[in-house]
Amino acid sequence: MATTIVMPQLSSTMEKGTIVQWLKKVGEQVSEGEALIEINTDKVDVEVESPASGVLLEILVNEGDEVPVKKPVAVLGEAGEKTGVAVTAPTEAKAEETAKVEVTSQDAPTAKSGRIFASPRAKRLAKEAGVSLAEVAGTGPNGRVISKDINKHVEEGKKVVVETKPKIEKAIPAPKPPPAPGQVIKLSTIQKVVADRLTMSYRTAPHIALIIDVNCEKMIALRETLKFQGYRVSYNDIIAKYTAVVMRQFPKFNATHGEDGIHLLTDINIGIATAVGEELIVPVVKNVDKKDLKEVATESGRLIIAAREKKLSLEDISGGTFTITNLGMFGIRSFAAIINPPQVAILAVGVIEPRAVVVPGHIIAQQMMTLSLSIDHRVVNGAQGGEFLARLKELIESGSLDILMSKALY
Repeated sequence: MATTIVMPQLSSTMEKGTIVQWLKKVGEQVSEGEALIEINTDKVDVEVESPASGVLLEILVNEGDEVPVKKPVAVLGEAGEKTGVAVTAPTEAKAEETAKVEVTSQDAPTAKSGRIFASPRAKRLAKEAGVSLAEVAGTGPNGRVISKDINKHVEEGKKVVVETKPKIEKAIPAPKPPPAPGQVIKLSTIQKVVADRLTMSYRTAPHIALIIDVNCEKMIALRETLKFQGYRVSYNDIIAKYTAVVMRQFPKFNATHGEDGIHLLTDINIGIATAVGEELIVPVVKNVDKKDLKEVATESGRLIIAAREKKLSLEDISGGTFTITNLGMFGIRSFAAIINPPQVAILAVGVIEPRAVVVPGHIIAQQMMTLSLSIDHRVVNGAQGGEFLARLKELIESGSLDILMSKALY
């Protein structure tokens, strides 16, 4: 009997998905666990794997169409099998399995036949590292090999891991022609969600923007020292690590606001706002306070590359508790950012530039940076925000390598 494939709900906030590309054609054989369709969710592009084996009998939705979750999109069955009334929806367990299929980075079991199932990203990482999937213990659903299993296998010494931040080539994109006057520009799913969420945030969360100037001389010297030692570390990485330390000292900045009160969170997961074309993506570095700077830099580098190649998983962009956004590369001195809900604060980073600074007896040029902290006044007040920024300024200006390289909880 034929089986319907439905639009999976890949996150709690997902209501619809857009068909980006069918990876199989009608009449082609599809194996269980094989990538069948690429969809665009409210957060990222993902590949969905087939929950069963069979021939793709019918495609019910065209590429580019937006489809509500759990609505049928395709039919699998035996060659020549009639569809229509004979088609049955997958069981509840099967539908749930479909919803858990590869989000580019998470899934994959070992079948009784001996076939090893792995997510597309896990397969790619294994190929790049020269690792046999048969050697890797899968921790995904039903023993499926996922990307973190490959990384763990490599880190355990079976292959050499480069700890430094992946090199990001600065390719100059070809300029796009400007939109024609009178043209209606269709928003992508991600753009619609970002617009709705930030509008809701700005309307419901009373924003306060606090601004402080920071001397960056020691941070610049610190980065140059690390660069000389072979570590590719960005200013965002340094600021993120210092911010995580301050968040541990001021736990209300790692919280959400609810009707029943303020919910303090356990993990400190910092999102780094990244522009990808005309879309804004916020990849999340998890447990920043428990990582040293080299680990933060390695992970943020991976996320930025994945974002630019549109290979982020839902796991890569979920769970953020604080956001950092940086417009310094455009020469922006300071700006007030909108809080990314349900978070309660966002740090806006401006350009590092030489400015006149008064020191005892004379005026000198120093490399300075302006930080702007937007806070939700329902959770933290201006005085608490001032304390937070003052402590962050103190850490950045100290240039403490010990704190950056420590995994200790402060």
